[in-house]
Amino acid sequence: MTDKYAIRFTAISFYALAMAIFASVSFISIYQLLILIVFVLFFIRKEIDFKNLPASTLALLSFIGVQLLSATVNFVELEEKFRSIGIIKYPLSGILALIVFRHQKLQNNEFLKKHSRIAFNIFLATIVIAFIYGFTRVNIAPNLLNSNDFRLGGFTDVMRYGYGSAMVLLALLTICLNSKKLPTLNKVYLYLVFVIGFIGLYMSYTRGAMLGFLIGLPVVFFFFNKRIAIIIALVSAAFISLMVIVALMGGSARSRFLLGSNSASNSERMSQYLSAIHAFKERPILGFGPQQLKFHVKEIKEKYNLENKHYIEHSHNVYLEMAANMGIVGLLAFLAWLGLWCKELLLHSNKLAKQLFLPIILFMLVAGQFEMLFMAQTSTLIYFLYAISYLDLFKKEAT
Repeated sequence: MTDKYAIRFTAISFYALAMAIFASVSFISIYQLLILIVFVLFFIRKEIDFKNLPASTLALLSFIGVQLLSATVNFVELEEKFRSIGIIKYPLSGILALIVFRHQKLQNNEFLKKHSRIAFNIFLATIVIAFIYGFTRVNIAPNLLNSNDFRLGGFTDVMRYGYGSAMVLLALLTICLNSKKLPTLNKVYLYLVFVIGFIGLYMSYTRGAMLGFLIGLPVVFFFFNKRIAIIIALVSAAFISLMVIVALMGGSARSRFLLGSNSASNSERMSQYLSAIHAFKERPILGFGPQQLKFHVKEIKEKYNLENKHYIEHSHNVYLEMAANMGIVGLLAFLAWLGLWCKELLLHSNKLAKQLFLPIILFMLVAGQFEMLFMAQTSTLIYFLYAISYLDLFKKEAT
């Protein structure tokens, strides 16, 4: 009976996840709760092997530990205490999902395979529906849908939609290129969603997401056809160079991709970067606490006479945000997780896994310089991808 419940709860969690990324953030809690329930079911029956956890998982556990330690040290002045401490649910759900998904009873279950395919197709449909809604909201019925923004944001905000789309597109392209190995997926449907998703990414005008996508693209093709990868790399380099040169020459108002280096948007981000750096200098060991930088930006900008004092947000940079919130200890733990994940992919995974997940890691390294990727939906997506990267499907073939 336990196996039956575990399988069914896992299947339902896939449907919740399919709806969570581009449709509604509310489904994230359902997904996390179901994964926790399945973990508990296996734990009670002593069917979890804690001895063979990947080194990257241990690093991620240490990152969670640092988050809790930082929150404890700063507890008295912690703003939104419950939300600040609750941020650990995202990496924790990634660890629990890794443990649950690797269980042989789930990996070899045909019922679960069937429903994972259905959930995946539903997820692809949400990409299309989010694009249609976003396009309608911006271009066709802005008054009806109460919108005055020219950037496409789907059902979520622009940043989550843009950065989430870019990561998914890199993974989806890999699936498209390997569609012959996955006969149960409709090739035409995959490419159609990819094209629509790319148009959505472009119309979101998220520069960091596009930059990360362009840099991740050659890596996807490297494992498919090295000559094509070189051509793609040159084209990507040309586009990136154009963006940089135009920006340094004053920019162009015709496109957000070509904004000048001194534009209001770039000025705001630079002020956030500097705020995070000053915050790190003030508390270099454990920072101000999880998700706390935004509550201190105003006083930091006034104290150090930084520009854009009206702009009070996160740092728009994953690594500066980690350093400001959890100090050097938290930043090193986070980088250790990323580095070990990358190492384990290179050493123990097959070609498909490298093609699928290495571009995602590269995207995080690049796009993370321009946006705080670890928000609700994108954070859930990243940790889910981390979890499934250790499935038997992606293990290195025995020689």
